[in-house]
Amino acid sequence: MKYAASVATSAQGALATALLVAMTTPAGGGQIHKEIAAEGGKLITITGHGDELIRKIIVTYPTGEEVVIRGFVTEQDNGFVVDQGFINGELMPETMLEGMTADLNDTSLNVVYAKQNAPKGGVGDFFSGGRTPRASDLSSWAESQGWTASQTANGPLKYTDSSGVVRLTIKGGSDRAPGSAGPHIEVRDATGQRINPRTGEPVTRRSPDNHTEIDYDL
Repeated sequence: MKYAASVATSAQGALATALLVAMTTPAGGGQIHKEIAAEGGKLITITGHGDELIRKIIVTYPTGEEVVIRGFVTEQDNGFVVDQGFINGELMPETMLEGMTADLNDTSLNVVYAKQNAPKGGVGDFFSGGRTPRASDLSSWAESQGWTASQTANGPLKYTDSSGVVRLTIKGGSDRAPGSAGPHIEVRDATGQRINPRTGEPVTRRSPDNHTEIDYDL
């Protein structure tokens, strides 16, 4: 890991360039796959899908070592929320990932480390531009926050934070409750207040904005 750590540090400038290319690629429904030959024999590969928010940036070194960064596209220009980093398959220490995020912010990118990002703001990014997010993307995002998943038979998928607050509920839809027939999510902030995930504004249980439509693909 000693060499890998130095690899991660030296990769920061190259990653910034690679991310800028990825973020300025026109949006679309096709598969995203870019390969960039960088200095020192490094290969930067960017993968994802135009209809999804998740991007993966892989930096491969001549030695075979790899640095992998995963994140989510945001509504900001060149915006990116970094949630995980790996070196040769091993989870990157948080301090190292935070350092890489800080260095990326010295470029024209708007990069936020997931744990520094307010949860309601993070989930709001999934709805930017009028998009309808997938349940699987929301599930991955909730896991990146460190929330615990639970689900009973035929029940909704719930994500609970370390304080015991159910922050995200993903429902496939039910005709039993008015306004709940289609797939949707319910979101709460850290205090347990129900919020509109698009705006972060408080809502009530009976408010239409308490049930926000999603594409259910779980």
